[in-house]
Amino acid sequence: YNCPSNVITEIGGRLGSRTGTGWTFANHTAVIDRGKLIVSALPAPQRPLKLHICGRYTLANGETLVIETAARHELSSLRQPPSVALLDAERVKMPLLLRKVEEGDRFTPFGMKGTKLVSDFLTDMKMPLHLKQRQLCLLDATQRIVWVVGQRISDNCRVSAGTKQILKMTFVTG
Repeated sequence: YNCPSNVITEIGGRLGSRTGTGWTFANHTAVIDRGKLIVSALPAPQRPLKLHICGRYTLANGETLVIETAARHELSSLRQPPSVALLDAERVKMPLLLRKVEEGDRFTPFGMKGTKLVSDFLTDMKMPLHLKQRQLCLLDATQRIVWVVGQRISDNCRVSAGTKQILKMTFVTG
């Protein structure tokens, strides 16, 4: 990792520190998370990306987001892996904005009535800090989070019995 010896000494002396204690060196970070030291490469900078139409979008780190539409009857099942989001196209206002989670972001997780801080949602999912820092969310034109990418859609735009057109989004890593 090319970690300088003074950083190694400091990390060694603080291994019992609380979650969130961290260091940055070269192109890496070291973070204490729930009693473990996690070393990871710094994420590639990801500027917010405006998505006007369906298509394939490649992000700075090589991940891909594919957006397409489908009629409800074209899908054999509404059950999808977390990397796929199915949304009611009439409830989602274009253009979409893909960006990292920001402090204070709130959404209504699928199956809930009220809102929840995205940071609390990710903590409840026991997501390690280094992954939280990379987490993306997708917002519609009303600035409402419609998908915490790869985790959970918003209940506000879920597919229902009355849904005619579905917006299908697939997130592909690496």
